Amino acid sequence: MLKDFLLSWYFFSKKHFIFVNILLLILFFFSTWSIKNLKFNADWLSLFNQNSSYIVEYKNLIGKEGLSDIFIKLQDTSDMQKSINLITEKKIAEVYPMRSIENKSQLWLKVKIPEVNLSEQNSILNQIVNLLDINKINYSITGPLQIIKEFNKSVENDFINTGIVTIILVGLVILLFYGFSPLILYGFFLQITGLIFSLFIYSCFFGDINIITATMPCILIGLGIDFVIHSVTPYFNSKSDDIGKEILTIVAKPMFLGAVTTSISFFSLCFSDLSGLKSAGFLGGISVMSSYFFVILFIPGFSVKVNSNKSLGIKYLMLPFIKKKNRLIIPIFLIIFVLSAIFIPRIKFEEKIENLYDSKLPSLVLQNNLVEYIGFYPVPLFLKFPSKNPNKDLIKLRTAKLFNINSRKNFSDTEYVIVNIIALKNPFERKNIIDMKNEVSLLVPTIEKAKISFIGSPVLCQKLNNLLLYGIIIASVVVSIVIFLLVCFFFKSIKNALFVLTILFLSSLLTIAFYGIIGINLSIYTIILFPLFLGIGVDDCMHILFNKAKLGKNLDNNSNILKSLSLTTITTILGYGALILADNQGFKSMGIAATIGLFSSFFITIYILPHFISIDEK
Repeated sequence: MLKDFLLSWYFFSKKHFIFVNILLLILFFFSTWSIKNLKFNADWLSLFNQNSSYIVEYKNLIGKEGLSDIFIKLQDTSDMQKSINLITEKKIAEVYPMRSIENKSQLWLKVKIPEVNLSEQNSILNQIVNLLDINKINYSITGPLQIIKEFNKSVENDFINTGIVTIILVGLVILLFYGFSPLILYGFFLQITGLIFSLFIYSCFFGDINIITATMPCILIGLGIDFVIHSVTPYFNSKSDDIGKEILTIVAKPMFLGAVTTSISFFSLCFSDLSGLKSAGFLGGISVMSSYFFVILFIPGFSVKVNSNKSLGIKYLMLPFIKKKNRLIIPIFLIIFVLSAIFIPRIKFEEKIENLYDSKLPSLVLQNNLVEYIGFYPVPLFLKFPSKNPNKDLIKLRTAKLFNINSRKNFSDTEYVIVNIIALKNPFERKNIIDMKNEVSLLVPTIEKAKISFIGSPVLCQKLNNLLLYGIIIASVVVSIVIFLLVCFFFKSIKNALFVLTILFLSSLLTIAFYGIIGINLSIYTIILFPLFLGIGVDDCMHILFNKAKLGKNLDNNSNILKSLSLTTITTILGYGALILADNQGFKSMGIAATIGLFSSFFITIYILPHFISIDEK
């Protein structure tokens, strides 16, 4: 059915070439106009399902948005009273001087912004900044509102810069190995159109770009250009009179299988309880399928309208398949399992979300300075426990050594006491939260340890990691099952399906082992790569299996498939690798982790899968 549709469209597009491309231009300009107001939302809380009980409870405790405290550092103590008067006279916020841990001169102000919505809080922050600027107060500012404001700008810059770098790097590689051809330029235009169209669809369902989907454009350009490479390779290596039809015959089906498996790997993220993963999965899945259809619908028709252009240098871009009797297979297996056993246990989760931001953000640097100055962590944190005698229990808890009780904001109901606390050790480290829980149970033995809990940003970071792990496991299982069924269906072979799953399992093991060797932590940026590695890795497997089943050629002698796989691997790595140049540490770690994973997948696929096929033939 797909083949018949594509052939029918191909003949139609040849006959009505100008009309078809006018429609394409209209779609391009419409999509571009539709996303002009697409905004960035760098608040990591937006990654959660906003209706979740833990998010609702968190926001009810610390304000509607949970971002109401900001901290101002003055360069001159003589400006202290003047700054307090400026803010309080306008009646826009409450102001409290802060003492250093050694009771040194007061240089810090804590500003409590009213508990209103985020837009109004940002408006109040801007008013405070303008007041201080107009009165020539020498100051610096930090706090969640300011950090997100700066991070928003940083994400926007990285979003644009990495996308531009990806286009330049991928473009240079393609032009280097294919030459300056109208077909290549047309393919680039199709990819940009597909991405913009996908962003338009995304904006209709999810709205703003978040800190995960901000990484997608450069990734999707690197992935989408693979379809262009597979489509134009027959064009540069064929002498057929009807090259468009030959392109459809050779690459349409394996490209479709690769597109389906890659998009499913993205869509599998939608099974997560995290809104951020769902949005990333939706954008990725839509973009991959858009890229496929834009290329396969328009490249064949365009190819018959341009003169043949001889390929430049691509014959040098080829890594050979392993020979059938190569004796390195067993050592490769052993090395992978030994590396996995040694280094995988060293991997840990990134516990502090701010370690994924740009470490040079002025507000982040200032926040670290604040922690050193006051001797505790000014983050929203609450202790929740059941109590029949709250006053008595609170007196005992005031002797705690790991935290102080903030008496300004305590809550209670018929069953639980919720008290605002100040952690004296970094609460983002899981061990310190556990230690505080143990201290509570020791100070008040009547409280059941199992019913003691904490509410706040540090706990949400740990919750984020737990939801990420659960979501990625579910996504990986779903992708593996779908891949197995698709290979069985299209190749009528359970053995081939098992071969493919083995390849993906080995490449995943090798990737995780290198995470441990290099010291890459699992985070929202690095852990979501695993189902994507499965979807991208199976793409190469599909081309190898289809090439063997359809053409019946010896893989050792079939150079065209090698050229395509080598080049698509490089361009995909460039797409992900451009993130290494970003300012945000999370983007950097994603770029490094993806580069490792893609190299591992490519290596295992071309050096192990043909060996499995050879064994099966015997």
